[in-house]
Amino acid sequence: MIPYEVGDVVTIISEIPEHVPDSSATWVPEMEGYLGQSMTIVDVTGNEQCTYYRMEEDNRRWSWSRDMFEEDNPVEDITFEVASEIELMRLIS
Repeated sequence: MIPYEVGDVVTIISEIPEHVPDSSATWVPEMEGYLGQSMTIVDVTGNEQCTYYRMEEDNRRWSWSRDMFEEDNPVEDITFEVASEIELMRLIS
């Protein structure tokens, strides 16, 4: 995982998490207003279990954790079909 520092801009996940790990900040309904938004880290604190981030955009109201950032929630592998060279030539001509 990428370490985050004060001044970094992160994107909050776009959907409410179904499960919040024990090593995470607590998700509260008021955080929904920030789903999908970019936010600036202004404070970093924590312990052995979790690092907590405070954000400028919510006036440091909530504690956020890495699993609440899009960058730490990779998209599952996507399967796609590769077209043949002949099919590609047909598409671009």
